[in-house]
Amino acid sequence: MNSLIGKINKDPHFGKDQEYRNFYDGNRCDSALSGESCNSADSPSGDKVIVDLDAIIEKWAMNMWEKTKTKQTAKCDFEDLDILVNWKKVDMVQDDAKFEQTNPIRKTPQQHTLFKTYFTNRTNQDQEYSFKTERTTRQSCGFNFTKGFSREKEGEIKFKFPNEIVEIGGGIRSEHSVECGKDQTKEEEITWGVDSIIKVKPKSRTCASLVINELELTRNFSVETRLKGRLTVTLNNRKDNQFVKLFSHDIVEIIRQAMDKYWLPPNSCIFEIIEVNGTKYARTNKRNKQIFFEKNKISELTQYN
Repeated sequence: MNSLIGKINKDPHFGKDQEYRNFYDGNRCDSALSGESCNSADSPSGDKVIVDLDAIIEKWAMNMWEKTKTKQTAKCDFEDLDILVNWKKVDMVQDDAKFEQTNPIRKTPQQHTLFKTYFTNRTNQDQEYSFKTERTTRQSCGFNFTKGFSREKEGEIKFKFPNEIVEIGGGIRSEHSVECGKDQTKEEEITWGVDSIIKVKPKSRTCASLVINELELTRNFSVETRLKGRLTVTLNNRKDNQFVKLFSHDIVEIIRQAMDKYWLPPNSCIFEIIEVNGTKYARTNKRNKQIFFEKNKISELTQYN
């Protein structure tokens, strides 16, 4: 995946608080992760764990800065540097999303009347009236990530809904692109129309309505993504934008280092290092939730004598 050069907006406290400096002297939290592959249990199902990949890159750059700084570069504090990350040579490979088949969560349908009108026949014979109307509603499709990673630039993943979701989705598009690890809601306009002939009996009144049923459906999904390639980090002096230092490294090795040095949040077992046909990847595959609303059209007729 080709990506733009991204600039990291650093936390003003980065590098100053003890929490950020623990990795300098090897201090480690007992509850943090360890090893190349994460074999411990996931965090509790109610926890939301999204790893900020840009923050990991910043920590790695800070670590490299401390290791390689000279007397000349030491005159500049890390907090005074801008970080530019070039992702162009990093690929994010994604498999199709897998949706759980069992026990989707459905809430009680809600009925909404979009349009209502009355036809009155005061004559002694049947009358026909034209019932024609068009109304527009908005349909929401929400993505809720509970485990995964986020990235500031070019972190989109694509979803292709299975047929059973598309069929009941009230016109929902079959494919969506969303930012990885970021909760989002997509909205689409749907036009509902009715064009029919209403027969009204003598001396009676008929109510014609355009009604939709709205149903909220939740389905769990998982999507496997794999990162590979080499990124480059450029450090510039924030005061005059002058070049100071450049680092380049394999993204897999950076993530491995993050796991070894406990730069990841405690119990955030989302990455594992794998090798496929001689190529190393940092892989993540975690369950998340996807929510959308189903809308079905109903034309209702009620006759009053």
